[in-house]
Amino acid sequence: MIREVNEASAISAFCIGLTLNCILIWLIIRKSPKEMRVFSHILMQTCCADLIMLTINLLAQPIYASDEGVGIVILNGPMRHLGTLPQNLILFIWDNCFFFSFFWICCTIYLSLFNFK
Repeated sequence: MIREVNEASAISAFCIGLTLNCILIWLIIRKSPKEMRVFSHILMQTCCADLIMLTINLLAQPIYASDEGVGIVILNGPMRHLGTLPQNLILFIWDNCFFFSFFWICCTIYLSLFNFK
């Protein structure tokens, strides 16, 4: 049951995320004023990282589990039947995308807290 819920969640997140990121990319390209081009590049980088993360999540569908403080990531998607090297590569990319997104949010919140005081 957990695998089915995780698969449905990954597919729906991919569809929604792909749609919204494509709309955002279109808005950035078509509607950004010239003086905001520097910031539009930052938004484009975030959109591309999010699209990569959505694709990796759809292919791997990782499930995080822990037992007595030891964490493990189990692959649920189509990549679970491949060998060890492709699985490790996809998990490496997933980890990097996750930490990029996580630290980007944390740095943005941290900077915004101290800039507006």
